Amino acid sequence: MEVFVCRSLRHFFLRRFNDEPYTSRVWRSQRKAMTRTKAAMFFRGMSKVTFIAIAVNLFLTNIFEYLAQTLDLGLDNQAVTLFSCVTCGLLTLWLQSDARRAFALAQTNGYVRAEGESRDGMQIAADCPKRWLVILHVELNSAALR
Repeated sequence: MEVFVCRSLRHFFLRRFNDEPYTSRVWRSQRKAMTRTKAAMFFRGMSKVTFIAIAVNLFLTNIFEYLAQTLDLGLDNQAVTLFSCVTCGLLTLWLQSDARRAFALAQTNGYVRAEGESRDGMQIAADCPKRWLVILHVELNSAALR
């Protein structure tokens, strides 16, 4: 079972981060290195999104609980847990859509450009207004590198 799970995860990442078939051993090793890099970037981006969503979620849930107790609404723990889960999901979607919008705006204003002729990387201008969101979008979407 464990071997099957590892193999299917490997195929998932290869399918997600490898678009073209490779022909030679040199190209294969370069693609493997790029796949590892893209997978690491994806993991780093998802870690950032998860950390920010959980931190803000804890803050908002505490405020919600405080207001519910102050107003004496009589909410049970299930309502607070539901609020926490919905808030976490909405924060994650909001952060990803903000990053997508910031990347599109940076592209149209010329803050993002391809690095080299092969477009294997990107350069993001230091004076980009929402630079960290653009970087987050590039980390989450390896297709943005093409």
